[in-house]
Amino acid sequence: MRSLVATLVCLSLVSCAGGQKSARVPAVAGAPTVAVLSMSTAQVKEFGYRKPLGFILDEKHIERTDTRRLAIIDAFRTQTRERFAKAGYGVVAPDAVAAAETALQTAGPLDRQRLRQTLGADWVVLTSLSRWDEQDPGGGANAVVASLVVTLYDLRTGEVVWEGRARDQEFPLANDLQREPADFVAAVLRRVMRDLPPATAR
Repeated sequence: MRSLVATLVCLSLVSCAGGQKSARVPAVAGAPTVAVLSMSTAQVKEFGYRKPLGFILDEKHIERTDTRRLAIIDAFRTQTRERFAKAGYGVVAPDAVAAAETALQTAGPLDRQRLRQTLGADWVVLTSLSRWDEQDPGGGANAVVASLVVTLYDLRTGEVVWEGRARDQEFPLANDLQREPADFVAAVLRRVMRDLPPATAR
């Protein structure tokens, strides 16, 4: 397994949007503060999107797919933060993470202490997506097939605290009306992060 620093350097950083300027206070006193970094999609050869019947593949399709890809990435960031907050962890605000990621892109040699200071976090979450294939309407279940790894690192020790993963796994949605990026992402994270340990004082 590559080191935490090497993994961070290899991330495809995407700017975060919105959010408050301070970290959310952990619900559990003394619990670690977590920074959810931008998701890496470098291994995704092609995003497969759910398309309406009769959709014409022209220049509008290109605009739509790019917009949907960004919406999927944003949904992963937002929902991952929410799940950590609900589990009792402190969560670094998205604009603070965005500023830190921008600084890290031009930083010199990185180490855990510098990462911890720049991000203002005890732990860091890295998500790597390698497959995203939404099923076409009329072709069976309303679902997405995805491959991803969500890894939680301790910046104090460099150790992996927790990891959730899926490989070419199908994630069905409750009904056919759920077809927005946030719906698909929720179905994926509900299963991949189901065994995330609740926060405890450290």
